[in-house]
Amino acid sequence: MTELDLLVRWHGQLIGFEMKYANAPAMTRSLHTAMQDLKLDRAYIVYPGRRVYPVAPGAEVIPLPELRPRLVRSVRIPRT
Repeated sequence: MTELDLLVRWHGQLIGFEMKYANAPAMTRSLHTAMQDLKLDRAYIVYPGRRVYPVAPGAEVIPLPELRPRLVRSVRIPRT
């Protein structure tokens, strides 16, 4: 079963979000399944900590204050 806390289409990219209260969240089976089933471009585990770290290809743990700047930087600008 595919389960996410939030699914967003951001400038043509499909991005999934999981919200966790743990101090050091890790990749979950449900997020891995969601990435495969929904063909997500990126996935973020948002938590109250301070570090950004990868948990799987295309997925990372990120503090809430870092989320917006990371999304803005992740926008792919097509070449003309």
